[in-house]
Amino acid sequence: TPRRAAAEGCSQVVGQIQAPISVHVTTLAGNTVWGPEEIEGSMFVADLQRRVAEAMGQSSFAVQLVYETKILDPSRTAVEEGLKEEVHITAIVSREREEIADALFAHTRGHIWVPDGAFVL
Repeated sequence: TPRRAAAEGCSQVVGQIQAPISVHVTTLAGNTVWGPEEIEGSMFVADLQRRVAEAMGQSSFAVQLVYETKILDPSRTAVEEGLKEEVHITAIVSREREEIADALFAHTRGHIWVPDGAFVL
């Protein structure tokens, strides 16, 4: 019946709702930098990256998040990147990424910024 089909459709949608994910972020040395804290599966990795970077006192451009052996893609959600239930993530700080981001920002504003003799095209 149509009513039964609608009810089954609703239960399938409810079954797809993700439980919060408990995230614990450490450095390579094992020092906790963020969490454990719960996030929604629909949160973009970029938002998590920003929160972790703020907790570390770093620019979000300088921080990369690694889950298991994979660098997390900031343009995807936590669930899309395979995060579920309880996860341990490693935060890696890269000064080069921050310098590149600063150079691109300066370039778009019409300024040329050259770190350590590097060229900005």
